[in-house]
Amino acid sequence: MDIPSTLKSLIESGRFTEGEVNLISKLLEKKQAENKDVVIHFVAGDTTSYPRVDRLVVLAPDWPGVLEGCTSCIHRLGLNLQYVKAGSFSWNDTQLAVFFLDIEIKNEEEAALFDQSRAAMFRTLEFLAIGGKAKRDLLFEGMVKLQFFEATLNELYKILGKNMPPEIREEVALFFHSRSEAYIRERKVKDLARLILTNYEFIKKVRETGFPQVKVEHIGTTREKLTGISIAAFDRDLSMQDVLSSIAEVVPDYTIRYEKKFITDDGIAVYRLELAGFLEIDKLKQSIYQALLKKRLRYIKSLGVRRHIEYYVRVVLPQLIKEYRQSKIPQIFITPTLASREEISFKLIVVEAKGNKSFSKLLERIDSKPGFMVVNSEPPRPLMDTQYFTIEVQADLRVIPIIEKVYETLHAVLSEVFGKFRDFDEGVRKRDMARINALRKEFPAFWEIAREFYYSMDDFYRLEVAEDELRELIKLGVEIYKRMQKERKELVTEVHHSDNATILAIGTLRPLPATLYTKLDRYKPIINQTTIGDVHYYLIKLSSNNKPLSEDEVDEIVRWVQPH
Repeated sequence: MDIPSTLKSLIESGRFTEGEVNLISKLLEKKQAENKDVVIHFVAGDTTSYPRVDRLVVLAPDWPGVLEGCTSCIHRLGLNLQYVKAGSFSWNDTQLAVFFLDIEIKNEEEAALFDQSRAAMFRTLEFLAIGGKAKRDLLFEGMVKLQFFEATLNELYKILGKNMPPEIREEVALFFHSRSEAYIRERKVKDLARLILTNYEFIKKVRETGFPQVKVEHIGTTREKLTGISIAAFDRDLSMQDVLSSIAEVVPDYTIRYEKKFITDDGIAVYRLELAGFLEIDKLKQSIYQALLKKRLRYIKSLGVRRHIEYYVRVVLPQLIKEYRQSKIPQIFITPTLASREEISFKLIVVEAKGNKSFSKLLERIDSKPGFMVVNSEPPRPLMDTQYFTIEVQADLRVIPIIEKVYETLHAVLSEVFGKFRDFDEGVRKRDMARINALRKEFPAFWEIAREFYYSMDDFYRLEVAEDELRELIKLGVEIYKRMQKERKELVTEVHHSDNATILAIGTLRPLPATLYTKLDRYKPIINQTTIGDVHYYLIKLSSNNKPLSEDEVDEIVRWVQPH
């Protein structure tokens, strides 16, 4: 390998000897051959006498704080650095840093400590030296966090082995940066490692299957006994209010000791709750699963299941066909249609290659699973080079009491029949996140409320609606929310007219009667409904011959919804 000219300049400047530059060149060869971000070279000093000097050479990306990251790992062990030499150079359009760190080993005790800790320290060095904001912040937050960070990283290596995914290492840094020193001090390293691993595995499962994940466990801290709850689901499906209400159904007087939520770039929300005391695990888990389905089902209930299914076949099907023709991968859209304590029902819409024989095989495999039953199906219908079919599946929760197993079994059956398939929901989520980020900037003070209104909208409507109309809908929702909080009337309304439609926003302490939907039919209504606290909110788009409603028509609708 040719030594870069910038590396030769290290000799010319007198900062490094020729022997040191030759070693750096060998480390560059190793970096390239093994495709590593960080390369560490260790040279033991004279082991026959003390004090001795061991040398570490670290080659890593150059970033502000990289030297502090390397030296802090050594100082944490109580060892002294006798000499430090650092340099920076450009190689293959990348700025690299190299450090020669001479470590003084005073006696056999320090030698034994270094020998015992060296492998774990090297792993931490490799991780911290790569850089990143969370790691930089962690370095300057104190040695206690760094100590627990290293111990937790080591524990994860014990669990997962040398092939630990890089994503988990990143998760460790973010986890420690986002939690207080007191939180970390009070918990066992094994519990911290398990929690990080749960977050990683839950995100992966939600991303792969589309199904929510819930874990309830008992944990002990240095101060008290707690019940820990970890939840992961698509952000649109996770209502904090529903989760807390579901906990109250099991434990009316619960006390929250810790609460945290974050959302990934592709729209997966992870929620962690820790409650005082050892609470009943199975009942809590089942109640939370039920809550996760509630939000998804509200829109369905407001329209009626039959109309909802017709809508999806009309609107979803063209999108599924388009995606299949582009990818040649079977497309499956899964939506719940009913959830109770006894059963869950799903609607499946499948688009695949014309002539495939998967329909009968899928029916057979679903019916063969205990607690599962096909309640309705429509056989494949050809459409040019594709075919599509629909199946309604019912799962009996008296036979399968753990809802998680329902999701896992359904996904396993689909994988068995189709092999590789694509959950169409993935594309919807990605487009969701782009709009969500825009709304976050638009409504910073009422972001959580804006989010509730956004996710109350039907999946395809909120993605197809024009930006201006979406903004106006959310704006009206936020305004009606503020009015209800201030005025606390039984019902308040806001109206907005556009060129071709009228938007009616309603806040009410009582749900609107089901007969309203029939009365509004002639205005081609699009109804978005959500509940925040004890108030029911409706955002209703109406049009008459592709024009906004007259004042008389609006007044008549407002009279319909007034409490009697």
